[in-house]
Amino acid sequence: MLSEEQFRCSICLDIFNNPVSIPCGHNFCMGCIKRFWDTRHKSECPLCKEAFRKRPELRINIGLRDITEHFKRSIIGQPPYKPAPPKRSMLRQPSMSDVPCDVCQGTIVTAVKSCFICQESYCETHLTPHLRDTVLTKHRLTDPPTFITSHLCISHNKVLDMFCKTEQIPICMKCRVKDHRHHEIVPIEKESMLVRTKLKEADADFQHMVNTRMKKLEEVIASVESRKMNEEQALQTSIQVANMVSGIIEKNQASLIQEIQQKQEASEGIEKELIKELREEINELQRRRIELQHLENSGDPLHLLQSFPSLSSPLSTRAWSKVRVNSNSYIGTVRRAFSKLVDVCHTLEKKLSAEEMRKASQYAVDVTLDPVTASGWLCLSPDRKQVSLSLQQKKPSPPDDPRRFDSCVSVLGKESFTSGRHYWVVQVGV
Repeated sequence: MLSEEQFRCSICLDIFNNPVSIPCGHNFCMGCIKRFWDTRHKSECPLCKEAFRKRPELRINIGLRDITEHFKRSIIGQPPYKPAPPKRSMLRQPSMSDVPCDVCQGTIVTAVKSCFICQESYCETHLTPHLRDTVLTKHRLTDPPTFITSHLCISHNKVLDMFCKTEQIPICMKCRVKDHRHHEIVPIEKESMLVRTKLKEADADFQHMVNTRMKKLEEVIASVESRKMNEEQALQTSIQVANMVSGIIEKNQASLIQEIQQKQEASEGIEKELIKELREEINELQRRRIELQHLENSGDPLHLLQSFPSLSSPLSTRAWSKVRVNSNSYIGTVRRAFSKLVDVCHTLEKKLSAEEMRKASQYAVDVTLDPVTASGWLCLSPDRKQVSLSLQQKKPSPPDDPRRFDSCVSVLGKESFTSGRHYWVVQVGV
């Protein structure tokens, strides 16, 4: 069953009057499509926007005209179709921010939507095809002010449908004629396709950089965790070593104090005994001296002869001239105690070094020297594990390898490391 929509012109929205078919296959009133093309700088379909190199020659589609006339006669007596009148707001005096409909002829009607594909703005009436046609409904619509500011030339109010590669800016047809006459101009669609290709390449580059940085982020996070674990182990080890050294120092200190106290007690005992003996002998000598003085003053010869031998007999004492009191008995005691402490610390240091070597050995790698990088003054062993300085510079092979050291006597390892922990030992001899 035929519907009235099938015989309605999408420009005037009325039933076809002298319908014509243009090369893309769409149908319009002859007068409508002529007036539409008269207002455009190029001939294109108002619906699908297919552009034609030259303006098509219009001929009435007789078959469609006959069917249209038959349809008109079939609806005689029915109320004539009238498109919904525009809202009052659309017929108000246009303001500076209003965008007019590009299809309306005569009366200026404010557009409600603009089409990015068709590059035109439409009022509510002429927007209908974009809301019903299966092809036009896929076009992206936007608000007219947004469309005007982004897709129309601010100088000429024309569509920015070209791109100046010389100045890298979008331009309209008038811009091309006036200001860009001798510049390299391409259709904006062609340039956009090129930019889309570059966009995909940039996206791929960004994705590669993201992947690279994600991998590096994982390495950094792993390194941070490893560092924290190593710091914790080092902290615990340092505390243990400090406590051990502190214990050794306290033990040596106690031993040193005990040794000094024992020597002090022994010395004090000897000194007290000597002092006691000396005082007793002094007292005895003082007593004899007094008795001798009394005997000297005595007038009795017999008493003198009888008493003198006992008073003048020698005392049974030490050989005091040979007795020495050693006041330097503590010399070397502190030094010897400190030497013991140093020996203990050296032993502890050897144990710590052995433990560090044991832990480092798990990261041991086998490094092989790369002869390609070796300077001409160096000689490598057949297993490439040893290198020695030559007395004469040899001719390198190949001679011009950019990896070879020329200005300095050096050689690189065959293996390369970019991350992780690695350990190897180098023995240096003359």
